[in-house]
Amino acid sequence: LLAVFDYYLRQRMPGLNWLSFLARPLAATAVMFLTMWATSQLHVLLAALLGPLAYLLALWMLRVVGDEERAILRSILPTRLAARLKLA
Repeated sequence: LLAVFDYYLRQRMPGLNWLSFLARPLAATAVMFLTMWATSQLHVLLAALLGPLAYLLALWMLRVVGDEERAILRSILPTRLAARLKLA
């Protein structure tokens, strides 16, 4: 989607440094890819399960998820899970 809306986004946010903005999400994607590649050597279903989990964990550890996203997660997740994830 970024490629499709690139022109519009550059008009609306001219001062945004795209490389620094995308670095952490791309790093999380690389973690997911490497996890899926490594575990696919064992079993494809294992890769399909662990890859997305590794991606979510990397997003969390790299602090890609901001305050707005945390508020959305807090509103849609069960209260106990949100508390366990320290969203509340």
